[in-house]
Amino acid sequence: MGNGKSALENTMKILITGNLGYVGSHLTRILVDAGHEVVGCDLSLFPESICGKLATPARQIERDFRSLTAQDLKGVEAIAHLAGISNDPMGEINPGLTLSINGAGSVELANLAKKVGVKKFVFASSCSVYGSSGNRPRNENDPTNPLSEYATSKLFAEAGLAKIATDFFHVYLLRNATAYGASPVLRTDLVVNDLSAGICATGIAEVRTDGSPWRPLIHCLDMARAFKEFIESDPIQLNGKPVNIGFDSENYQVKDIGILLEEIWDSCQVTYLNQDTNDPRNYKVDFELLKKSLPGFFIGTNLRQGIFELREFLLQIKYAKKDRELKRYVRIEEIRKKLNQLS
Repeated sequence: MGNGKSALENTMKILITGNLGYVGSHLTRILVDAGHEVVGCDLSLFPESICGKLATPARQIERDFRSLTAQDLKGVEAIAHLAGISNDPMGEINPGLTLSINGAGSVELANLAKKVGVKKFVFASSCSVYGSSGNRPRNENDPTNPLSEYATSKLFAEAGLAKIATDFFHVYLLRNATAYGASPVLRTDLVVNDLSAGICATGIAEVRTDGSPWRPLIHCLDMARAFKEFIESDPIQLNGKPVNIGFDSENYQVKDIGILLEEIWDSCQVTYLNQDTNDPRNYKVDFELLKKSLPGFFIGTNLRQGIFELREFLLQIKYAKKDRELKRYVRIEEIRKKLNQLS
């Protein structure tokens, strides 16, 4: 005989901002599958990027997360905050708005959550805060060197969020590695996805550097799993502190990605243009703190597996040259049309 408790007694009401996004769609599914009551908040800016079946949350709020009210958060025990301007190029379009959304907006949401009794706030920060740091893997105690408005806005939010963490309001600052991989809400403006999409459409992947820069990579589903792990495990020793999210084995130079692409795709060509002088980012990241804090959190998909899966996915959705030319699945093209509506 058991103790009489239902497994559902351990479930929570969880708000996901950005639940209709690239990572948020994965997180919604795995939290719903785990029995949690999920509330989604998303502006639904990218309907053309949906190319798979989405999990249905208990409630969907189609608004800017900055307009959420205490009533919207009623009964919510944890927030996974993924919404925001989501990469460096988009962050440069309107720097002030990037800071308002990613920085001040995130802190304001957390303050509201704390006020109404939410217990946990898990924030999507980024390893891009390390900027250019040479060949030594950077850990959470190393200096940051943000080289973009996007990275600067994430650090702004980290600083504000850390200040409001308490024993009763747990704040987790997840510095995520660069995401890649298949998702029901696809993006092709990420390095692995962009190169894979180029091959699928034209047979050619164009690397805009000499291939030497380092990037830490994480499959988008593994990133979603990390959010779930922090919400459910609640590692109190990391409360109010940044933690790098990824795996030591998944630090790669861009040319390593090119080698794997040529191995996995048939009859493809990877070229190195060495023209992207405006992107000085080059960093390796140390993930030991995550490994020590959550020893049960293992890599689900490595880069080789992820590229193979992505190839099959792109072929399945019949990604073609016209999609590349129209820049479908490229967020910056649509966000340019929407930004004025958010300011």
